[in-house]
Amino acid sequence: NGTVIENIGTITDGQVIATSSIKTEVNSNPVLSIIKSVSTTTVSFGDTFTYTLSYQLLCKDTTNIQITDPIPSGLTLQQPATGEGSITYSHDGGLSYNDFFYLPITHVKITRSSMTKDQTGSATILVKLTSDLDADTIITNYATITADNAETKIAKADILVTATPKLTLVKTA
Repeated sequence: NGTVIENIGTITDGQVIATSSIKTEVNSNPVLSIIKSVSTTTVSFGDTFTYTLSYQLLCKDTTNIQITDPIPSGLTLQQPATGEGSITYSHDGGLSYNDFFYLPITHVKITRSSMTKDQTGSATILVKLTSDLDADTIITNYATITADNAETKIAKADILVTATPKLTLVKTA
């Protein structure tokens, strides 16, 4: 930021006829990137799996970085999330956040006060499928990253619910 680019143009016919230049100062906003991955592609009732958030600041230092990850319906957070920054939890659909890990948890928020150009970070969130969802249901989970003067970015991960084996007990005399 603040880099000056000079563009010089020259017209010749064997001899220099005219030269002109223009200088432009480049100022850009911070650019964020986020990727969300999941430890498995299919899940059945009772399975535990991990979401991983990987993020990076691609240019220009920034402040007030916030990553928000709603926990989809049917999933239950199993342990406190881990990662760089301050991690807080919402129990009311993302309206407010605190440090307390108690159920139900509807959102996880990771906050960093600042990041420098090319700095990276990550967070892991361990969840369990606690609802008996229909087979072939796709659970889509979105995460967003925001920062001062930066465009909000969104990442998503899908997981497919597979059939849970149903047990039948038959008693004969």
